Amino acid sequence: EPGLYDNTLSYSVIFEPFLQIIHMIIHFMALLMRIVELKKKKYQAEMKSEAKTQFLATVSHDLRQPLHSMSLFVSLLDEHIKSENGKVILAKVSGLQFLMSKSFNQLMDISKLESGLVKSDNEWIDLHLFTDKLRQEFSHQASLKGLSLRFHVTKQAICTDIQHLERILRNLISNAIKYTERGGVLIAFRTHRTGLLIQVWDTGRGIRIEDQSRIFDLYQRGQETKSNQSGMGIGLAIVKQLVDVLGAEIIVRSKPCKGSVFSISLPVKAEYAAEHSGNNDMEKSLRWIAEFSDHTLCNQVTEQMSRWGYKVETHSPKDDNADVIVHLIDITCFSDLSALMHYKDKPNLHIVIGFLNQNCLELINRPIKNNIYLLPAHYQAAQLRSLARFIMKEYAKHS
Repeated sequence: EPGLYDNTLSYSVIFEPFLQIIHMIIHFMALLMRIVELKKKKYQAEMKSEAKTQFLATVSHDLRQPLHSMSLFVSLLDEHIKSENGKVILAKVSGLQFLMSKSFNQLMDISKLESGLVKSDNEWIDLHLFTDKLRQEFSHQASLKGLSLRFHVTKQAICTDIQHLERILRNLISNAIKYTERGGVLIAFRTHRTGLLIQVWDTGRGIRIEDQSRIFDLYQRGQETKSNQSGMGIGLAIVKQLVDVLGAEIIVRSKPCKGSVFSISLPVKAEYAAEHSGNNDMEKSLRWIAEFSDHTLCNQVTEQMSRWGYKVETHSPKDDNADVIVHLIDITCFSDLSALMHYKDKPNLHIVIGFLNQNCLELINRPIKNNIYLLPAHYQAAQLRSLARFIMKEYAKHS
């Protein structure tokens, strides 16, 4: 024990704060070094990802061409193989070639989406024509499995990218039919508080709760899906990427053995709604009629026009109640152009879009009378689309 006058003052109370400060500085320096290392690894990962994307984009053409040639050669073998066993083997080879081409196209789509090259090109879509096309495409596939396929549309038109929306719904409907054994599939379009709500319902096997959080992940698949279905399972990853491009949101709700519903909340832009609000009546009193002698050109034009939301008839109507009638015809000789003049004596406003073959291309440079527009038979899709929009605006002035 210290004596009565011994000094017992300890300097540890003074040194302890200095030791703690030094300890904190060391930890701070270690944290900075860790951050620098993580940034370096992140940069390297981004460079590898960008290099992978650039590589896929570069070799896509070189890989696509052999696959296309392979499909042509396989189709040509059909007439050379006579035996039944040979035909069975050829069918298997053709199926494998189709799956390989499909997987390759999906990889190319993912590459484009990840690189940010895919943009949204909004246009007005007639939902009734749009759903009719999907119904025709999937009705046979559903009937083969004994399933009902129904569409419920409460809105006439929306403004969005038709190719992206069509790709999204194709993937969702195809999956719904694939994983449903009995019952049916319902595709519903209805007005939502933030825009349009698109839902794909099915009565299939459902999705387990632990799989619902990762079905849109490119690098993960559910255990049940892995064991029971073929393919790479990147269809839903493409759906999620395209939904993001459209500025929409997708949500899945599912119960095992009960079914699933995929809901897409699609925003409606106010400027497009205002633009289209005055065009509904205009579309009702404008008629598009395809009067082609070339069936290939007729199918090409009508299919493109329908995809853009225009209802094209392939026969002349018995009554001409429409205020404006647009005639789509092919011109193969100079006399066809003079035959167009008989429209001027009719009470309706008749507009003619003539598609010129090689022998009549020089007519494009000649002065043509009003309401007659000429395009080459080998036109660009953007040319026809711009002309159709121009005619719609001109009709608004006429009416």
